[in-house]
Amino acid sequence: MKSRRFIICLTVCMIFVSEAYSAEKRGLNILFIGNSYTFYNNMPSLLEKISKSDKTSLYSIKTKAITKGGAKLINFGQSEGVLSVILGEKWDYVVLQDCSYCTIQNTSIKGFFDAVKNLSGFIKENGAYPILYSTWGRKDGSDYYSKSDIFRGNYDGMQEVVTRNYQKAAVRNEISVVHIGELWRQVLAQNINFDLYTADASHPSIYGSYLTALGFYSFITQKTPMNSSYRPLKISKKDATFLKESVLYNFKQNGIIK
Repeated sequence: MKSRRFIICLTVCMIFVSEAYSAEKRGLNILFIGNSYTFYNNMPSLLEKISKSDKTSLYSIKTKAITKGGAKLINFGQSEGVLSVILGEKWDYVVLQDCSYCTIQNTSIKGFFDAVKNLSGFIKENGAYPILYSTWGRKDGSDYYSKSDIFRGNYDGMQEVVTRNYQKAAVRNEISVVHIGELWRQVLAQNINFDLYTADASHPSIYGSYLTALGFYSFITQKTPMNSSYRPLKISKKDATFLKESVLYNFKQNGIIK
């Protein structure tokens, strides 16, 4: 009888501990503002699933996205609807992503810097923290490079310009930047048997979106992604582990994860 009471008590106590642990998780509300590089494969949703599957995490991430194909940050910054969403809800972070050419072409670079300045200021005024989402260059061999030699006609040339200008915008406005494009560069330099790009040599495949979501998870939580068990169905356990290890290595090298 005593043994049975002990088992019941132990079970009840374990339930209370489990509920207390769940209650201790800090909710993080993240708003993504961008275009197809954000909404392909529903990347923000991948971030939520990565967070939920990490049982060691102290955070519970919820996301919302305002996206439109080919959209520019400067247009989002002039939209009353977008500004009302920033103002109307309690956000911890607002992630800003511009179009793939807006950060590199002379005709649009001023608009990029102006948009980051205006939006980041508005976001800070409303109690959230802005984060820049630095994207990737087009895949080597893309027709995009035949139109201009500004990037030395290859991926590395374009990536250097994208990274440099996102970093410059972050420093000017005293905000953070997640260099997702540099994560891509690191992975692309390896002998991989999958493609981060879709057939158009620009947009992310499910592998690219998963890598991007892993990067955001580790950047925001400053924790290893290795404890997350979630992976999209199309990605093997081996490839998922490789991508998580790539994020961990990159972020340790850059002091994001200790």
